[in-house]
Amino acid sequence: MPRTLYDKIIDAHTVCRLDEGGQLLLYVDRTILNEYTSPQAFSGLREAGRPVWNPAAALMVVDHVNPTAAHRTLEVADAEAAAQIAYFRENARDFGVELLDILDPRQGIEHVVAPEQGLVMPGMVVAAGDSHTTAYGALGALGFGIGTSDIEHYLATQTLVYRRLKTLRVTVDGTLAPGVTPKDLVMEVIRRIGADGATGYAVEFAGPAIAAMSVEGRMTVCTMIVEAGARGAVIAADEKVLAYIQGRPRAPKGDMWDRAAAAWLALKTDDGAVFDREVEIVASAVAPMVTWGTSPDQAAVITGRVPAPEGEADPGRRAALSRALDYMGLAAGAALEDIAIDHAFIGSCTNARIEDLRDAARILRGRRVAAGVRAIIVPGSTQVRAQAEREGLDRVFIDAGFEWRQSGCSMCLAMNDDVLKPGDRCASSTNRNFEGRQGKGARTHLDEPRHGGRRRRGRPPGRRAPLRPAGGCRLMEPLIRISGPAACLPQPNIDTDVIMPKQFLKGVDRRGLDRGVFFDLRFDAQGQPRPDFILNRPGWRNARFLVVGPNFGCGSSREHAVWGLAQLGIRALIGTSFAGIFNDNCQRNGILTVTLDAGLVADLMAVAGQAGANGLTVDLPAQTIIVNADGRIIPFAIDPVRKDALVQGLDGVSATLARHAGAIRVFEAGHRQANPWFF
Repeated sequence: MPRTLYDKIIDAHTVCRLDEGGQLLLYVDRTILNEYTSPQAFSGLREAGRPVWNPAAALMVVDHVNPTAAHRTLEVADAEAAAQIAYFRENARDFGVELLDILDPRQGIEHVVAPEQGLVMPGMVVAAGDSHTTAYGALGALGFGIGTSDIEHYLATQTLVYRRLKTLRVTVDGTLAPGVTPKDLVMEVIRRIGADGATGYAVEFAGPAIAAMSVEGRMTVCTMIVEAGARGAVIAADEKVLAYIQGRPRAPKGDMWDRAAAAWLALKTDDGAVFDREVEIVASAVAPMVTWGTSPDQAAVITGRVPAPEGEADPGRRAALSRALDYMGLAAGAALEDIAIDHAFIGSCTNARIEDLRDAARILRGRRVAAGVRAIIVPGSTQVRAQAEREGLDRVFIDAGFEWRQSGCSMCLAMNDDVLKPGDRCASSTNRNFEGRQGKGARTHLDEPRHGGRRRRGRPPGRRAPLRPAGGCRLMEPLIRISGPAACLPQPNIDTDVIMPKQFLKGVDRRGLDRGVFFDLRFDAQGQPRPDFILNRPGWRNARFLVVGPNFGCGSSREHAVWGLAQLGIRALIGTSFAGIFNDNCQRNGILTVTLDAGLVADLMAVAGQAGANGLTVDLPAQTIIVNADGRIIPFAIDPVRKDALVQGLDGVSATLARHAGAIRVFEAGHRQANPWFF
């Protein structure tokens, strides 16, 4: 039968099927490791005495916590960041993985660096500890983010336990109008389908407007579609992709290049292939976009106005709109072009490639940054920075009043010293506008670089005590039958930045994260508990369950959010939908996620809201939730493999190596023969 590009890539990387429900063991060609999502994975390998299966298939890049000051040194003033980088270097040395350190001329944001080096090729599967790994779909590869437990599994086995996704094709017909960019297009898609509109899907972009884009523009589209919940994105490779890859340091050469290029051009969706869902966009109807709220789908045409919550029929979404306007300090009906900013940021894996900097320079040439605005440009890589300087773009930026900085993630996640203050308002070329994303209390408006002119603690880790017995097969406390209070968090799209703020991400182990859970909601500016927050109230301080709003756990792939919830004593989450990476992270750490229809979730929220209620009992073997107050029983579904892992508390790495190591080696030999350029 005709197959989609996504299905072809998955089929070509399936080592074996694990059940009849679509769960399989997936071979992964490449990973890119950063300094804040990998430490605990390497600690797990050390404790179990395991090597990395194939060190040559991994690359380590310092990109999140490093300073971006104009003059760069190896010294990092932040002690926790320095400890994280030191352990990163130690892991690179001890496990034989190539490292691009702070002063390496190839250093930069991982999603910029990997394509620059020719490490990503059409037909590959790339999984990494950053949700924006979807960027590699622009090169005809399947990229997706994973949590730290999955990073450890990958490093030890070169595989992941994976469930096949549904497929969604976004076809963009016609031509984008002058001044309308790939960023505008993907923001329009997210606005149209919602922040959870692609949850559970791999997205293929197609159509004349996509074909007309540069490879860099396609990277922007594939990078940001994760903000609609997508777990992967692909665009079929064409001659533009081949021209982009050819000649790069890790690209195949000579006869192998010719063989690879022929195979890559043939890798595309078959005529007649059926997608689970189709979305069609008329390119000429897309206009320049900007966000006004605290979720990437809360966006509007830049010449439009802030919407009124009263126009939203759904009560939950209406409450979310009101909360967003309150946080952003905006009034319904305000013209977006009239919103004054005091910061502007150009950077991130979404808009910090050389093409983006050239576009920004064209707008800025002969102009000056407005009085009272601090403007920063952070190139996506050291090579992008050097190229911009060769072209004289740096002088344009400096003359316009921008700070010209070194490469890194910078103010996208704000894990380094590039942080906004409470109340600061920033026009940002990044990908997320969540509450506190660029700094506690900061207000972010996602934008395109060229639209800017339109609007006015720690210690070096050494050898740590084991977190579990070396070589053991127990990772989690088994989950069988648990009773306790249930707390209610009804707002939609609670993201991992809210669950675990960035200041708690700089450790190198899993410990002590319970303090950080919902930190800005649980504690005031003086660090004292807020008495009105649900988990601080007497009836719910020891909650074992959370009943949550839709799309819970969206945003970053950080597993720290799940570790913190587990340390806080949360054993199950109940809601209508969960973000894909977050959902997988919960399973890896012994937290059950139960998906029910909206009516049942509303009923359980009412139960959770009763201070005198006796809470819930979750019986995983029976697959039931019992309302303790009245004995009502609510059944739920869960796939057998996930259920077995939670009931037994099994370590997935031990299970995979014991059952499938031989099959992995056999598969790898055949894969190497079929795709020698990947190796």
